[in-house]
Amino acid sequence: MLFFKRRQSSIADKASGKKLWYPQTVINGSTASTLHIAEQISELSGASRGDVFGVLRDLGVVMRQELASGKRVKLDGVGTFRLIANASGNGVEKKEDVKSSQFNSVRVHFVAEYRRNTVTRERDCTLIVPDLKFSEYGVDKTKPATPSVTPPEQGGGGTSGGHSSGAEGSIGGGL
Repeated sequence: MLFFKRRQSSIADKASGKKLWYPQTVINGSTASTLHIAEQISELSGASRGDVFGVLRDLGVVMRQELASGKRVKLDGVGTFRLIANASGNGVEKKEDVKSSQFNSVRVHFVAEYRRNTVTRERDCTLIVPDLKFSEYGVDKTKPATPSVTPPEQGGGGTSGGHSSGAEGSIGGGL
């Protein structure tokens, strides 16, 4: 589940002239560490946590070497990484005067892996779970939500009809 907060834009909308409100995703808790990821992979694969941890640490070293040699790095089920260098504000008038010293920043560009359903022609990102749910950060979930369309004692249960408060929502897998 992803969490969001309500944020007002600092820039007025061109059409209405008003500063509009938008949902903005927020991090819930701490970052998933390499050790945590290694533990999860270990449970799935049967490899030891230490072996997986070592491989993940070495992955960063190998990726750095491959990216520095000008290659893209594609990890199946994850995506593709490449380096992009920028020379903003350092242009020259003549083609002959272009030099590598004009670059003033280098960053890693990542594109998540997508799969295309050949029947529906929809694309979905392999890193995003189907039917991803959203919930407003800091909203007390112990209070009853708006009544569901079907009362729980009749077998419908939950809040399948959605929330009129806008505190929760979901997105299907076909992004």
